[in-house]
Amino acid sequence: MDQRNKKGNKKVFDVLAGLAIMLIIWIIIRSVYINPKKLEEGDVSYTVAIITSFTNPTDGGKDANFIYTVNGKKYKGFFNASKIDTRIGDRYFLKFLKSDPDISQFLFDMSVPDSIINIPKEGWEQLP
Repeated sequence: MDQRNKKGNKKVFDVLAGLAIMLIIWIIIRSVYINPKKLEEGDVSYTVAIITSFTNPTDGGKDANFIYTVNGKKYKGFFNASKIDTRIGDRYFLKFLKSDPDISQFLFDMSVPDSIINIPKEGWEQLP
């Protein structure tokens, strides 16, 4: 009986490991191929993202964490900031898909000037 439990547990583990691998593959495909295509072809707007913190992932470098708000809802994201000089509180433009603001692109080469104070809650149709 003990041997059967071990075999059953191994099967469950194998199935869960397979599902986890498929989920990881799907996340990669979505991030690398599907989301950028949606941003290129979809109806987009622009808003302001604010750097909130930094982390040092195991692969080295530095990740910048940021937040942005669309229609009163806060969203989070991160990007590899190893090659740019940025600080907590810095503001940058961000492009997002109107139908799904979770799909976004941080425009790390476009900092927001201090003169921009009022940010439309639904974002701008074009960069100001």
